[in-house]
Amino acid sequence: MTRFVGYYRVSSARQGLDGFSLDAQRHAVQAHIKKSEGELVAEFQDIRSGSTAHRPGLQNALNECRLTGATLIVAKLDRFSREVRLILDLLDNNGVGFVFLDLPEASRMVLTIMAAIAEHELSLISERTKAGLAEAKRQGQKLGSARPGHWDGNENARLTALARGRKTAARNRHEKAAERDALLIPVIYELLETAEDLSEVARGLSERHIPSPSGKPFWASSSVAMIINRNEKQSAQSKG
Repeated sequence: MTRFVGYYRVSSARQGLDGFSLDAQRHAVQAHIKKSEGELVAEFQDIRSGSTAHRPGLQNALNECRLTGATLIVAKLDRFSREVRLILDLLDNNGVGFVFLDLPEASRMVLTIMAAIAEHELSLISERTKAGLAEAKRQGQKLGSARPGHWDGNENARLTALARGRKTAARNRHEKAAERDALLIPVIYELLETAEDLSEVARGLSERHIPSPSGKPFWASSSVAMIINRNEKQSAQSKG
């Protein structure tokens, strides 16, 4: 069963006047999900211009998609944005699947274009890298196995490289955890406003189909407490 997050938008000056109100968008999205036998896990909306990049409803919808793995569904392309740049940014940076009901083939078309652009850019980077290495070599700089500290059979150098690799891997894990915490904290504090305890918050996260830190479908209150404590510790460090 495909899970969806609905997003709806109207401009404040044109709300109810453009023939596609919030209720009309919601009805179209819910009808599509019902027809496709999918599941609507959350809905968000904005009453702002489509050319405005800062839209809390859109950011919350994208965060929900990232956390749950759901697909963003929008009734019309212009309800998402009238700016091509924002549409491309959705594809390029957010890692979120999407459906525009008025342009069902748009995702395939745009993804194809983005893939072609990315491939072209990758080839340019490769060419620039090769040219840079060739110039560095021409100037007498030592590269690859010839550079100081590179492992050339020396055990100490090998161990140094392994330690450096482990340190990089640990830093990457820490960064990914911090990114996920940044997405989770607003949801956790939203649930805390009405929850009696952390167990109820954990139940709320499970009901939203948000995977736990270990990847399991159900949350434990200890995992919620860990994220809250980590966030408070980070906030205290940043203030200090």
